[in-house]
Amino acid sequence: MKICHIYPAEESEKAISNYTKQLIKAQREQGIKAYPIEYTAGDSSTLKLDDIKDGDVVHIQHEYNLLGRYGIPFFDLYYNLARKKVKKITTMHNVLSQKQEFNESKIKTYFRKMLYRFQNKEVRDNSDIIIVHAEFFKKILVEEYDVPGEKVIVLRQGIQEDIKLIPLDQLLADKSASEVDIKLCEWALLLDVTEYSGGSVQGRINGNQLIIDRINGELGRRQKKELSADDN
Repeated sequence: MKICHIYPAEESEKAISNYTKQLIKAQREQGIKAYPIEYTAGDSSTLKLDDIKDGDVVHIQHEYNLLGRYGIPFFDLYYNLARKKVKKITTMHNVLSQKQEFNESKIKTYFRKMLYRFQNKEVRDNSDIIIVHAEFFKKILVEEYDVPGEKVIVLRQGIQEDIKLIPLDQLLADKSASEVDIKLCEWALLLDVTEYSGGSVQGRINGNQLIIDRINGELGRRQKKELSADDN
């Protein structure tokens, strides 16, 4: 038995790819057989499932348009996995509420929300475990998409458990990069650009904000530690 991780190659989507690579590294260090299955973000034809065998665990990294074509290939992915005797874990990096407002025509907004609803239900019905990174994502899944609460795991801190070892200058650089990316995404929204090859622009903002919040927490911890050392 091995864990097969399905995620985009770094050349096509950096954040989710690096996230998954860190997870694979951590699992291998614990003696777990972790196997990467990469594809080009936005192009589902580059995703091959031949190496997945009965008895494996499959971990899918999910953002709505990560496979391209408005996320429709996710339906094919779960259908093909359902034909194999595997356990499926889905990490949803963003969960869009049906209350989300879009700067689009009513008919386009209607079809967008309908597609998100069907895709979220597909994830619900075909995942043994769903991982999200914020309590409000779990709340949306449970209250708006009827996902059983016991199926959803909230990993607030992500997988970078070694953040305490990251040098201060690197933390500040990562925070600055996320702040710049948020500003670019906000400009994109002002121009009515709501999606890119890796998913939704709003989801990217939410993901960057989670990174900033975590870095701020670590910076605060270090500051308290320094003040405590000075007092002693």
